[in-house]
Amino acid sequence: LDPSLALREMHRILKPGGNYWIGTPNRLRTVGYIGSKEATFREKLEWNFNDWKARFAGKFRNELGAHAGFSRTELSNMLLTDFSSAIDMSDIYFATLYIKHQSLLNFIKTTGLSIIAYPSVYYMGVK
Repeated sequence: LDPSLALREMHRILKPGGNYWIGTPNRLRTVGYIGSKEATFREKLEWNFNDWKARFAGKFRNELGAHAGFSRTELSNMLLTDFSSAIDMSDIYFATLYIKHQSLLNFIKTTGLSIIAYPSVYYMGVK
């Protein structure tokens, strides 16, 4: 359950100069699970309620069993331990996914709200 072990294994099997793409839930997200097509609205509410309950109890951490993920900074720091580059692709990912909502996404990006508004974070880089 140690994410650094998984990243080391990714590094080990990736060819020199090879590219990687990784995404994880955003630990700083305000709300998550919205895009899940397999879950009912009620399930999404329950999951978000459980996340907030864990936050208030100080237990919103992966190692404590929460589906917390990592903040941009946490993921970037972990990636740069094993890889030569880590480029935050979150803004581009959501701009591509929600092409009809560019004005809202630009607002979220320019105000810095993407740190808490995006339900997940995405990085790419090179070995």
